[in-house]
Amino acid sequence: MSHTSIYPTVITKPELFLDVCREHGHFVTACKGGNLYGSNSVPNAVNSIKMSMWQYPIYLTSEGVIAYDNFMSQRGSMDQLGMTLQAYNEQAIMADAYSHCDNVYHNVLPDGTKELVLEFS
Repeated sequence: MSHTSIYPTVITKPELFLDVCREHGHFVTACKGGNLYGSNSVPNAVNSIKMSMWQYPIYLTSEGVIAYDNFMSQRGSMDQLGMTLQAYNEQAIMADAYSHCDNVYHNVLPDGTKELVLEFS
């Protein structure tokens, strides 16, 4: 069984992602490459993100890919990573929407989900 993984989301706005990480209390540092379990390296890593519920850092590559080591989900909380990515995706969508719409906001529905509302004139 593999220890290392590549998250399927591609980060298209890396600075926004790093800001979201900081907002969620994750420790972000710049790096030139990184190492995962054993001899698995991430030579194109440009940022290391240490999340509170993860044993090892995750890495953001120059291509916007997230690489991490989470053997059998024992080394980190996928929920924590998922919540961070959800917050990033929401902010990225809002940023794009603001550039094309007159008004952008979201409603929180009774079940807790969010509805994005875009208004055009």
